[in-house]
Amino acid sequence: MTVTFLLKCALAYGIPLVCLLMFIRELIVSYFVRAKFESSVGSVLKTISEKVGRIESIIDHSVDRIETDIPKSSEIARLVTSNRAKLIASRAYVLRFHDGSAFSTNAPVWKVSLTHESTDSAIVSIAEKTKDILIANVIQIVAPVFDKNDIADGIRMLNADSDSTHGVFRVDTDSVTTTATRGFLLSRGIKHMLYAPIVSLDGKPVALFCVDYAAEMPEFLTDEYAAKELLDAASILSSLMS
Repeated sequence: MTVTFLLKCALAYGIPLVCLLMFIRELIVSYFVRAKFESSVGSVLKTISEKVGRIESIIDHSVDRIETDIPKSSEIARLVTSNRAKLIASRAYVLRFHDGSAFSTNAPVWKVSLTHESTDSAIVSIAEKTKDILIANVIQIVAPVFDKNDIADGIRMLNADSDSTHGVFRVDTDSVTTTATRGFLLSRGIKHMLYAPIVSLDGKPVALFCVDYAAEMPEFLTDEYAAKELLDAASILSSLMS
Protein backbone atom coordinates (compact mmCIF):
# COMPACT_ATOMS: atom_id res chain seq x y z
CA MET A 1 0.00 0.00 0.00
CA THR A 2 1.69 3.24 -1.22
CA VAL A 3 1.06 6.89 -0.32
CA THR A 4 0.18 7.64 -4.00
CA PHE A 5 -2.50 4.96 -3.98
CA LEU A 6 -3.96 6.37 -0.76
CA LEU A 7 -4.08 9.88 -2.22
CA LYS A 8 -5.92 8.65 -5.34
CA CYS A 9 -8.46 6.83 -3.14
CA ALA A 10 -8.95 9.93 -0.99
CA LEU A 11 -9.59 12.11 -4.05
CA ALA A 12 -11.90 9.54 -5.63
CA TYR A 13 -14.08 9.12 -2.51
CA GLY A 14 -13.84 12.67 -1.20
CA ILE A 15 -11.95 11.76 1.98
CA PRO A 16 -10.62 14.89 3.74
CA LEU A 17 -6.86 15.21 3.33
CA VAL A 18 -6.32 15.73 7.06
CA CYS A 19 -7.97 12.38 7.80
CA LEU A 20 -5.81 10.68 5.22
CA LEU A 21 -2.64 12.20 6.68
CA MET A 22 -3.61 11.07 10.19
CA PHE A 23 -4.23 7.55 8.90
CA ILE A 24 -0.85 7.47 7.13
CA ARG A 25 0.85 8.74 10.31
CA GLU A 26 -0.75 5.94 12.38
CA LEU A 27 0.35 3.35 9.85
CA ILE A 28 3.96 4.58 9.94
CA VAL A 29 4.07 4.76 13.75
CA SER A 30 2.50 1.32 14.23
CA TYR A 31 4.90 -0.20 11.71
CA PHE A 32 8.01 1.07 13.49
CA VAL A 33 6.66 0.27 16.95
CA ARG A 34 5.76 -3.25 15.93
CA ALA A 35 9.11 -3.78 14.24
CA LYS A 36 10.95 -2.56 17.34
CA PHE A 37 8.77 -4.68 19.66
CA GLU A 38 9.18 -7.85 17.61
CA SER A 39 12.92 -7.32 17.42
CA SER A 40 13.20 -6.72 21.17
CA VAL A 41 10.95 -9.64 22.20
CA GLY A 42 12.62 -11.95 19.73
CA SER A 43 16.03 -11.08 21.10
CA VAL A 44 14.93 -11.60 24.72
CA LEU A 45 13.22 -14.92 23.96
CA LYS A 46 16.26 -16.14 22.09
CA THR A 47 18.56 -15.17 24.98
CA ILE A 48 16.29 -16.86 27.55
CA SER A 49 15.99 -19.97 25.40
CA GLU A 50 19.75 -20.20 24.98
CA LYS A 51 20.34 -19.75 28.72
CA VAL A 52 17.72 -22.34 29.67
CA GLY A 53 19.11 -24.82 27.17
CA ARG A 54 22.66 -24.28 28.38
CA ILE A 55 21.71 -24.54 32.06
CA GLU A 56 19.58 -27.67 31.56
CA SER A 57 22.40 -29.27 29.60
CA ILE A 58 24.89 -28.62 32.40
CA ILE A 59 22.45 -29.84 35.07
CA ASP A 60 21.76 -33.05 33.16
CA HIS A 61 25.48 -33.57 32.67
CA SER A 62 26.14 -33.02 36.38
CA VAL A 63 23.45 -35.49 37.44
CA ASP A 64 24.67 -38.09 34.97
CA ARG A 65 28.27 -37.60 36.03
CA ILE A 66 27.43 -38.30 39.66
CA GLU A 67 25.14 -41.23 38.98
CA THR A 68 27.53 -42.90 36.55
CA ASP A 69 30.54 -42.55 38.84
CA ILE A 70 30.25 -46.31 39.49
CA PRO A 71 32.35 -46.81 42.66
CA LYS A 72 30.83 -43.88 44.56
CA SER A 73 27.35 -44.24 43.13
CA SER A 74 27.23 -47.92 44.00
CA GLU A 75 28.33 -47.26 47.57
CA ILE A 76 25.82 -44.44 47.94
CA ALA A 77 23.04 -46.63 46.53
CA ARG A 78 23.87 -49.47 48.93
CA LEU A 79 23.93 -47.11 51.91
CA VAL A 80 20.62 -45.49 50.94
CA THR A 81 18.97 -48.90 50.52
CA SER A 82 20.32 -50.36 53.77
CA ASN A 83 19.16 -47.36 55.77
CA ARG A 84 15.68 -47.47 54.25
CA ALA A 85 15.42 -51.11 55.34
CA LYS A 86 16.89 -50.42 58.78
CA LEU A 87 14.44 -47.59 59.45
CA ILE A 88 11.52 -49.44 57.77
CA ALA A 89 10.88 -46.37 55.63
CA SER A 90 8.79 -46.02 52.50
CA ARG A 91 11.68 -44.32 50.72
CA ALA A 92 15.24 -43.20 51.32
CA TYR A 93 17.03 -40.75 49.05
CA VAL A 94 19.59 -38.01 48.58
CA LEU A 95 18.43 -34.49 47.73
CA ARG A 96 21.39 -32.52 46.43
CA PHE A 97 21.62 -28.72 46.35
CA HIS A 98 22.77 -26.97 43.19
CA ASP A 99 22.82 -23.48 41.78
CA GLY A 100 20.93 -24.07 38.58
CA SER A 101 23.99 -24.79 36.46
CA ALA A 102 26.01 -27.41 38.32
CA PHE A 103 26.16 -29.11 41.69
CA SER A 104 28.04 -26.74 43.95
CA THR A 105 29.19 -26.14 47.50
CA ASN A 106 30.12 -22.51 47.02
CA ALA A 107 27.45 -20.98 44.78
CA PRO A 108 24.07 -19.86 46.17
CA VAL A 109 21.66 -22.71 46.76
CA TRP A 110 18.80 -22.27 44.29
CA LYS A 111 17.49 -25.79 43.56
CA VAL A 112 17.50 -29.37 44.77
CA SER A 113 17.52 -32.59 42.77
CA LEU A 114 17.09 -36.21 43.82
CA THR A 115 20.20 -38.19 42.78
CA HIS A 116 19.80 -41.57 44.55
CA GLU A 117 16.66 -43.32 45.78
CA SER A 118 15.52 -46.60 47.32
CA THR A 119 11.82 -47.41 47.64
CA ASP A 120 9.72 -50.07 49.32
CA SER A 121 8.15 -52.44 46.80
CA ALA A 122 4.68 -51.00 47.45
CA ILE A 123 5.76 -47.36 47.10
CA VAL A 124 5.97 -45.21 43.97
CA SER A 125 9.31 -43.60 43.11
CA ILE A 126 9.56 -39.81 43.26
CA ALA A 127 12.89 -39.62 41.38
CA GLU A 128 11.55 -38.25 38.09
CA LYS A 129 9.36 -35.59 39.68
CA THR A 130 12.08 -34.42 42.07
CA LYS A 131 14.60 -32.79 39.73
CA ASP A 132 15.45 -29.08 39.70
CA ILE A 133 13.03 -28.20 42.49
CA LEU A 134 13.22 -24.53 43.43
CA ILE A 135 14.43 -23.97 46.99
CA ALA A 136 11.32 -21.82 47.54
CA ASN A 137 9.19 -24.95 47.19
CA VAL A 138 11.00 -26.74 50.02
CA ILE A 139 12.14 -23.77 52.09
CA GLN A 140 10.79 -25.08 55.41
CA ILE A 141 12.77 -28.29 54.92
CA VAL A 142 16.03 -26.68 53.79
CA ALA A 143 16.23 -23.66 56.10
CA PRO A 144 16.99 -25.49 59.40
CA VAL A 145 20.17 -27.13 58.06
CA PHE A 146 21.65 -23.65 57.65
CA ASP A 147 20.21 -22.23 60.88
CA LYS A 148 18.61 -24.51 63.46
CA ASN A 149 16.68 -21.55 64.84
CA ASP A 150 14.88 -21.21 61.50
CA ILE A 151 12.43 -24.01 62.23
CA ALA A 152 8.79 -23.49 61.28
CA ASP A 153 5.61 -25.30 62.24
CA GLY A 154 5.58 -28.97 61.34
CA ILE A 155 9.34 -29.48 61.75
CA ARG A 156 11.37 -30.26 64.85
CA MET A 157 15.01 -31.06 65.54
CA LEU A 158 15.49 -34.49 67.14
CA ASN A 159 18.92 -33.66 68.60
CA ALA A 160 18.40 -30.08 69.70
CA ASP A 161 21.80 -29.83 71.41
CA SER A 162 23.66 -30.25 68.10
CA ASP A 163 24.51 -27.53 65.60
CA SER A 164 22.45 -27.29 62.42
CA THR A 165 24.95 -29.10 60.17
CA HIS A 166 24.81 -32.12 62.53
CA GLY A 167 21.09 -31.90 63.12
CA VAL A 168 18.44 -34.48 62.40
CA PHE A 169 15.00 -33.12 61.61
CA ARG A 170 11.51 -34.54 61.50
CA VAL A 171 8.72 -33.23 59.27
CA ASP A 172 5.05 -33.94 59.99
CA THR A 173 3.23 -32.95 56.83
CA ASP A 174 -0.14 -32.30 58.49
CA SER A 175 1.46 -29.56 60.60
CA VAL A 176 3.48 -27.85 57.85
CA THR A 177 2.15 -24.35 57.22
CA THR A 178 4.05 -23.15 54.13
CA THR A 179 1.82 -23.88 51.13
CA ALA A 180 4.62 -24.73 48.69
CA THR A 181 6.44 -27.09 51.08
CA ARG A 182 3.20 -28.76 52.13
CA GLY A 183 2.29 -29.21 48.46
CA PHE A 184 5.72 -30.74 47.75
CA LEU A 185 5.19 -33.31 50.51
CA LEU A 186 1.54 -34.13 49.77
CA SER A 187 2.14 -34.52 46.02
CA ARG A 188 4.70 -37.21 46.82
CA GLY A 189 2.56 -39.03 49.36
CA ILE A 190 4.83 -38.14 52.29
CA LYS A 191 3.19 -38.18 55.73
CA HIS A 192 6.43 -37.96 57.74
CA MET A 193 10.04 -37.28 56.80
CA LEU A 194 13.34 -37.57 58.65
CA TYR A 195 16.48 -35.95 57.24
CA ALA A 196 20.02 -34.90 58.04
CA PRO A 197 22.44 -32.65 56.12
CA ILE A 198 25.30 -34.07 54.07
CA VAL A 199 28.22 -31.66 54.33
CA SER A 200 31.33 -30.89 52.28
CA LEU A 201 34.89 -31.03 53.61
CA ASP A 202 34.61 -27.38 54.66
CA GLY A 203 31.42 -28.07 56.59
CA LYS A 204 28.89 -26.60 54.17
CA PRO A 205 25.59 -28.46 53.55
CA VAL A 206 25.59 -29.86 50.01
CA ALA A 207 22.68 -32.28 50.25
CA LEU A 208 20.11 -33.92 52.49
CA PHE A 209 19.81 -37.60 53.34
CA CYS A 210 16.10 -38.28 53.74
CA VAL A 211 13.80 -41.13 54.66
CA ASP A 212 10.05 -40.73 54.44
CA TYR A 213 6.90 -42.57 55.41
CA ALA A 214 3.63 -42.81 53.51
CA ALA A 215 1.81 -43.83 56.72
CA GLU A 216 2.58 -43.64 60.44
CA MET A 217 6.18 -44.19 61.50
CA PRO A 218 7.12 -47.43 63.32
CA GLU A 219 6.63 -47.26 67.10
CA PHE A 220 10.18 -48.47 67.80
CA LEU A 221 11.65 -45.46 65.96
CA THR A 222 12.55 -43.22 68.89
CA ASP A 223 14.07 -39.78 68.36
CA GLU A 224 17.40 -40.99 69.76
CA TYR A 225 17.58 -44.05 67.50
CA ALA A 226 16.50 -42.14 64.38
CA ALA A 227 19.00 -39.35 65.06
CA LYS A 228 21.88 -41.80 65.49
CA GLU A 229 21.10 -43.79 62.33
CA LEU A 230 20.63 -40.74 60.13
CA LEU A 231 23.72 -38.99 61.47
CA ASP A 232 25.84 -42.09 60.86
CA ALA A 233 24.52 -42.40 57.30
CA ALA A 234 24.92 -38.68 56.58
CA SER A 235 28.50 -38.79 57.84
CA ILE A 236 29.41 -41.62 55.46
CA LEU A 237 27.61 -39.91 52.59
CA SER A 238 29.54 -36.71 53.33
CA SER A 239 32.78 -38.66 52.82
CA LEU A 240 31.54 -40.32 49.63
CA MET A 241 30.25 -37.08 48.08
CA SER A 242 33.10 -34.73 49.02
